[in-house]
Amino acid sequence: MSAPNFKPMEYNMPMVCGGMNYWEQKEAYEKEYEEEYTPEMFYMDTEEEFNEAQAMAENFTGNLKFHDVTVIGGYYEGFQFWVEEKYSGYFDLDKGSRYCIDNEDARYYFDMYRSQALRAAESEKRKIERWLESLNGHGFEILVCTGRFSDGSATYGNRNNVRARLKAACIA
Repeated sequence: MSAPNFKPMEYNMPMVCGGMNYWEQKEAYEKEYEEEYTPEMFYMDTEEEFNEAQAMAENFTGNLKFHDVTVIGGYYEGFQFWVEEKYSGYFDLDKGSRYCIDNEDARYYFDMYRSQALRAAESEKRKIERWLESLNGHGFEILVCTGRFSDGSATYGNRNNVRARLKAACIA
């Protein structure tokens, strides 16, 4: 049984990924340096990019109270930025959840009332979403899952390309 390369994002966050464009990097490197670009070189470049992304995520997460932004490797290749609640094993910060935080936990963990914590967590999610959006084009891509198959695998496309194709299909 196959598996999708990336985990589906929670909280309707954009799926920001990196370390996947081997053929583009190969072509650019060989054109610039007139040398062969090997898979080993790509893996070294990807590891460096992964470490830089981790440092960016750690730096950004330092200013967050309710969520952690981390970088996780893809199942087959690449990596993605991942967002999760800091105390996800204990409660949810979603009003609609049956495990939603109560007043007692909100006071204990965040020194806030439940309603204040939920509003602040929603505000923080919007902040994270804006930050993830700002990464697009700075060496990272925002991907969209374009299909899931019965064997568990998935296909992905660049969000801008998918939007353009949908717009063209609606006009035609």
